[in-house]
Amino acid sequence: MTRIQLPTERQIGHLTLHRQGRKLSLKEYNSLTSSERLKMIQQAAGKQKYELILNANDNEQLVPLLHPQELYLTINEVGAEYAVELLALASTEQITTLLDLDCWQGDNLSPVLTLHWLQLLLETGQEKVCQIAQEIEPEILAIFLQKHLTILRGLEAYDDDDAENAKRMESIYDIDYATEDAAKIIGPFLQIIVERVQGTYLRVMEMIRSEMLSTFEEEMFQARNNRISDLGFIPSVEARGIYAFLDPERFSPGGKIGYRIEADDLPNPGALLAKAQPNNLLAEVLTNGLSHELATELCMLANRKMSADGTEISDTAEVSLSLQQLYNTLNLALEFLAGTDADKAEQIVGSTYLLHLFQLGHSLQKQLQTAAQQIVASPIGPFLDYPEQLFIDSLLDTPAMFYHEATAEAPSHLQPIASAHDLE
Repeated sequence: MTRIQLPTERQIGHLTLHRQGRKLSLKEYNSLTSSERLKMIQQAAGKQKYELILNANDNEQLVPLLHPQELYLTINEVGAEYAVELLALASTEQITTLLDLDCWQGDNLSPVLTLHWLQLLLETGQEKVCQIAQEIEPEILAIFLQKHLTILRGLEAYDDDDAENAKRMESIYDIDYATEDAAKIIGPFLQIIVERVQGTYLRVMEMIRSEMLSTFEEEMFQARNNRISDLGFIPSVEARGIYAFLDPERFSPGGKIGYRIEADDLPNPGALLAKAQPNNLLAEVLTNGLSHELATELCMLANRKMSADGTEISDTAEVSLSLQQLYNTLNLALEFLAGTDADKAEQIVGSTYLLHLFQLGHSLQKQLQTAAQQIVASPIGPFLDYPEQLFIDSLLDTPAMFYHEATAEAPSHLQPIASAHDLE
């Protein structure tokens, strides 16, 4: 009998209380409610998440409920070997986000990555290829194909009595592929579309013929940026505004008015946010639950920070580290404003934009760094002993770190600055 390894107690909460210490049979797993299965999937990771998805008897309904970044990280964790089965269950909206996140290198659409993704989509089968072709924005499909083919002749040369015409691809277009690999992948891809959804095929192919690649790529890059901005990903120069300095002594909480954005329509990003753990006062505030609105705002802020820092968003370890830094900085701001008062901190979170709280927490660290720079530049700078120099260097690092000198009980070590106690 097939059995499924349960996630840990931290991951699935009350479900573990009833099933801790043993594996769950496939029958038991599928006897749970859909919401329980979804919760288990969201709170698992990597191969375990993949197995929970594939073993769910309603996975076609569950996978579209996952946040697209959650699906993106899962695909990168399990690898291309398992990606096809997940893509076959994903919605076209999720797939669009995956393509937006993975296929652009700067403002250039990568030929290597686009061909890789076209192959993955081809392997999902004819029905899925047709679904994607009909539902995805035709410009996205057109620019992906245009990277790998040139149309030499088209509808204007079509003639039923032309003997040569019968030998041409689909008897409609003469196509010159950039590489043999492109022909092997895109040829069958187009064959499915022309046989099943010819109207979409003609529209995409004529779009390719009418658009100059360089201009089309620039337009599609802007369209892609507009889509991922709904997730919080913005150009790095603009995103670095997250580190603007705010005078802590003049900061007043409040001012948040009806935080509503398009990304509110996306699935809850809680699983992505669980890649790191808030601590101290912030943890107390979030213990009572994270509303969809607050989770969305927090995810947007996390993505903006990753845009600013150049974080590799396909790497779970880098994403987790960036999230932990975000939580630590927000906690600094809350403890500065509310001390240990969890009720006051909760009211502040509800009434103040998280971006402003992050900037406050960052500014508190920046004040320490400014003081450290003044010490280095002062007459005593050259006379600092080695541990003092390490302390200053760690504080001036990005992000700032707290250096602890070795003691009889513990070796020297670095720790993040995550609390008011650390600041003191």
